[in-house]
Amino acid sequence: MRPLLPAVAALWLALMSLPVARADGVVHHETASDAILTATSDLAALPANPADYTSESVGNVTWDFPRQAESEARELMAAWRPAWDGIESDLGEALDSTMRIRIARNATEMHALAPVG
Repeated sequence: MRPLLPAVAALWLALMSLPVARADGVVHHETASDAILTATSDLAALPANPADYTSESVGNVTWDFPRQAESEARELMAAWRPAWDGIESDLGEALDSTMRIRIARNATEMHALAPVG
């Protein structure tokens, strides 16, 4: 029976971390957000694209991607608008969709493309 105690304690902790739903249907999460949003972004803080990259604007979105990954980038571009529309629909309001999306081939390249500062 003693080995069961850690399992019960882990289950209790897991249940305590679940979101709490009130009678009015509002769900409250007690965890902090993992995203930090700011009203403006400083594109000057973005390093220049590598020489083998290209940029393409689709609406308010600028896509930066390696030329060798063009087909994957085009798939993402095609999927982005319907996904964004779904997010806006779920939230019940239009969101500013002006953004720059940078696609990297690996973690080292991702780090090199990240904003400075």
